[in-house]
Amino acid sequence: MKPTESSNTESDTSRDATVPDVWPEELNTDINYQHPINISDGQNNYGAFITSSPPALSPVGRTDDGTAIVNIINDAEEFVYISVMDYEPMCTFTHKMIFWPNIDDALRKAALENKVKVKLLISWWKHSSPAEDHFLRSLADLSESYPRVDIQVKRFIVPSTPDQDKIPYARVNHNKYMVTDHTAYIGTSNWSGDYFTTTAGVAFVFEDHLRYEGSFQNLTRDIRKDLQEVFERDWNSPYAVPLRRL
Repeated sequence: MKPTESSNTESDTSRDATVPDVWPEELNTDINYQHPINISDGQNNYGAFITSSPPALSPVGRTDDGTAIVNIINDAEEFVYISVMDYEPMCTFTHKMIFWPNIDDALRKAALENKVKVKLLISWWKHSSPAEDHFLRSLADLSESYPRVDIQVKRFIVPSTPDQDKIPYARVNHNKYMVTDHTAYIGTSNWSGDYFTTTAGVAFVFEDHLRYEGSFQNLTRDIRKDLQEVFERDWNSPYAVPLRRL
C-alpha cells in the first residue's frame, strides 16, 4: 500500500471513531471513591483510587473526576488548599457559554456551613481569563461575612525575562492539585467546566485516612502531608501575590 493510501485510511478511521454507549466489562472497576484500594508499604497503609473525565469516558465503577473533587471538598473538616493554573466555574469552549458551579458551590458550602478554611493559589499569566478575578473575588469576599468564614485567594506569578517571554505557553505554574486534612488530589485538568465535561483527564487520589462509617481514622501521613508542605511553601513564597482589585 502506498504511504498516501495508508494515511488516508487512518484519517478515515479517526473521523468514524465514536465513544461507545457501554464500555467492555473488562474495563469495569470496583476501586473508586466509595471503595479506595488499601495499599501497604509494609509499615503504613493508605487508600487510593483513580478518577477520570468526562463521564462518557469512564467505565462502570470509575469515579468521575468532577464528582471526586466535590466529594473531597465535602469530606474536609479543617482545610482545603487548591493550586491550579485556571479556575473558572464556566464552560467557555462550548458554542454557548454554560455556568458550571459544581466546584465553586462546594467551596462556598465548605466554608460557610462547615467552617473549613479555604485557600486558592491560582496562576496568573498572559493567557489567564480576566473573568477569573471576578469569580475569585466573589469567593474571597465571603471571608468574615459570617463568624469563622475564611476563604483566601492568591495569584501565582512566575517571573520571566524578555527573552523568556518569547517562549510560547511557558513561564507559568501548571499545578493541578488539591490537598485537605484527609486527602491529596493530583490531576491533569484545569478547573473550568470544559475540562470535566468534554475533555479527557485523569487524577490520582491519595488518602492518609480511612473513611469508616462517616468518620476518618488516621492511617499514615505521607504523600498528603508532603503535598500540604508544597502548597504552604508556594503560598508563602514571593511569587504568590494578593488577588488584585479590578
